Amino acid sequence: MRLLRILYHMMRADFLERIRSYRFLAMLLFTIFLTYLFIPALDSIQIVGLNLGGYRGVYNSAWIGSMVTLLMGEFFILFAFYLLKGSVDLDRRTGVGQILAATPMSKATYSVGKWLSNIAVIAAMTGMIVVAAGVLQLIRGEDLSLNLWTLSAPFLLVLMPALVVIAAVAVLFDSINLLRGGLGNVVFFFVAMPVLYLLLDLPGTRLIYPSIYQACAAQFSGCNPSRQIDGGLPSLLNYPAFRYEGIPWTADLLWGRLALVFVGVVIALIAATFFHRFDPAKSERDSLGNLWIRLKQAVLVFIMTPSQTPNLADSNPVAAANVTATQLAPLPPQARLGVGQPRSYWQVLTAEFRLTFKGVHWLWYVGAIALIGTALLIPDLSTGDTHFTSVDLAQLIVLPLAWVWPLTLWSGLGVREVRYRVEQIVLSAPYPLRRHLPMTWFVGVLIAFALSSGVCIQLALAGRWTSLLALGIGAVFVPTLALAMGCWSNGNKLFEGAYLFTWYLASVHFVPYLDFMGRVPVAVNGGIPWLYAGLTLVLIVAVVVGRRRQIQI
Repeated sequence: MRLLRILYHMMRADFLERIRSYRFLAMLLFTIFLTYLFIPALDSIQIVGLNLGGYRGVYNSAWIGSMVTLLMGEFFILFAFYLLKGSVDLDRRTGVGQILAATPMSKATYSVGKWLSNIAVIAAMTGMIVVAAGVLQLIRGEDLSLNLWTLSAPFLLVLMPALVVIAAVAVLFDSINLLRGGLGNVVFFFVAMPVLYLLLDLPGTRLIYPSIYQACAAQFSGCNPSRQIDGGLPSLLNYPAFRYEGIPWTADLLWGRLALVFVGVVIALIAATFFHRFDPAKSERDSLGNLWIRLKQAVLVFIMTPSQTPNLADSNPVAAANVTATQLAPLPPQARLGVGQPRSYWQVLTAEFRLTFKGVHWLWYVGAIALIGTALLIPDLSTGDTHFTSVDLAQLIVLPLAWVWPLTLWSGLGVREVRYRVEQIVLSAPYPLRRHLPMTWFVGVLIAFALSSGVCIQLALAGRWTSLLALGIGAVFVPTLALAMGCWSNGNKLFEGAYLFTWYLASVHFVPYLDFMGRVPVAVNGGIPWLYAGLTLVLIVAVVVGRRRQIQI
């Protein structure tokens, strides 16, 4: 009973803290908005929809519940990870972790408690989405008979078991020091999420899609058996409709989904083995920088004789700081002239550059140079009857890679002050809105243009000025989005999750409405870049308002 009480109070405290955050509210509203777009009115053009070869499902409870679940499987599982990740780090930053570490609570109890709190947060959001799906069925008005079981069954039996696994993975990444930051967010998107989708079928596509096609084929012989999500489809009134009654649940299907809960328990217990009980010595020891230092030390000790072995404290910045006397030099006269001196903006910009790139590994610079050089040197490619020029390949392949490479640099915009607990110092400095904020934003814009400079040169040489203009708008839009989300969420995960999802749809699925990079000619010629130009202006206002809110707190 005592263990259950501990788990309950941990879950309750963490749950109440997180559902009161702006990040939770923003995620919920965005999810409901996407649900509204994915289930359009019958007389409107589909922005994104399931293409069944010219047929559609009747808007009943089973169809809307299954369609929204498929949508949640495509993006909500990804967003859920970024929403849930960071709870352990929050305890570390607020000092709560040190208090918990002084109690007899075991590492397994703490990890399971965090896992349960993650489940509670995501279950609350899922319940609200179920309510929104039911309201949407009544709004669309094709079938007003609301069946609560067929509406909620896909959420309960398909989506929730997947989210239970994601809740455990979030705790695991939080417990591993190397993965608790931006590196872990990238690793999850490009490595962990594809593996989980492939092995465990987290979105439940192997359950929902076959049942849909069986229902469609039972009424129409020409139903397309391939899975395809299209954009810009004609009005649904032009499609013959079939009735879908949901997944025929059997014992085997139920046990297959419930087995994911067991997987979540195992992952949560594995996370306990990596959890260091907030011991700063162990966390520092396992950091990437210190692992690199210890590797160099080991190589030196192995290849050098004892007389040649250097003092290891000299290569350890922590140890060197303990033995080296530090003297503070007085400020030079020009630094005490006041905030109105002409060089102040340049000095702030230089300082922001140094802070942004502080701790960046040299391999990052190698990758950035390789991307710029590849965009300039990539040759033409011909495959059969299709011919791609070097400019096309630079736009289609190199540009998306170039704009995902600085993800962790952009996600730190507007967040660095909170992360290192210096917001009171930075925001109390003279003119934080007029000097510091524009220079922070300008650094992000310069990074975007620098990484895409090779593509810009290619477009300019080819005379594609419209595409170049669209790229320039995107280069301003992305850091503005990062700064706005950072100022309002006080964290980097909201931007990383939203940006990676948008980047994936724009780069892989070529969704024209999400083409913020100006890669698709249809989007460029259709005026989509001007849409993002307007969004950038709105985000600039949001940045200023968000920073004012931070100053007044």
